[in-house]
Amino acid sequence: MSIHIKMDDDYQKTAWYRGTVNDKYGFVASMTYDSKSGDYEMDDVLWTNTPPDDKEIKDIIEKIKDFVMKWLFDKPKNEGELEDE
Repeated sequence: MSIHIKMDDDYQKTAWYRGTVNDKYGFVASMTYDSKSGDYEMDDVLWTNTPPDDKEIKDIIEKIKDFVMKWLFDKPKNEGELEDE
């Protein structure tokens, strides 16, 4: 019996990062890495307690996404340590 197996080494992995906005709003941000494209993408921001007001939430989520990407690759520990701010 002859069997031919071919595999692709493509994968995705997800990591979860926890943080706090303004010492008040706890969140968990999920980040996915795709080995085929080499891209990292922020998937979702989940609130671990009461979320911010609806009028602020869009801006806060964008700020979290921006910060997490910089935090992962530039490694500041706090927002005040980012080089371009």
